[in-house]
Amino acid sequence: MSEQGGMSGGRRLVVSSFIVLVIGLQFLEVARQGEHWPYAQYAMYASEHGGDITWFRVYGVTSEGEFPLDRDAYFSPFDPQRLSFSLAPRPPRRDLVIPPTPDLLRVVGRLYERARVAGRHDGPALTGLRAYQLTWELDRSLANREHPAKVLLGEVRANE
Repeated sequence: MSEQGGMSGGRRLVVSSFIVLVIGLQFLEVARQGEHWPYAQYAMYASEHGGDITWFRVYGVTSEGEFPLDRDAYFSPFDPQRLSFSLAPRPPRRDLVIPPTPDLLRVVGRLYERARVAGRHDGPALTGLRAYQLTWELDRSLANREHPAKVLLGEVRANE
């Protein structure tokens, strides 16, 4: 052992080489614009990603109109986020709209009705279900927050 740092010359060389290697790999990933963790540059948070946000949502239909099924209690064990992901095309593409299968909407309807009858929510009885693709144009004033563009993807009657 050396008297100054308590570390032998060989050990110091190994540790210094490791540090230089890690820093070098970080610079290499940034130069290549790679995304290999833990050397990623986290581009997801470093830039703007388009001018709109797209979400998929199921609406319940009653004789008085429609309303979004956006509460966890409506179709437990799913939640609105998981249901939205199950309606989205795989892989997600803005130019590709795939309507959900009627079976998926029927399952959501059965989960909703089962939870309603069991008293887990106080929603009304449904006459049908509609799946929409909702798109919000990004607006700093949030003027369109409550009024996204809606594209009907599919519809079923509740008793089908």
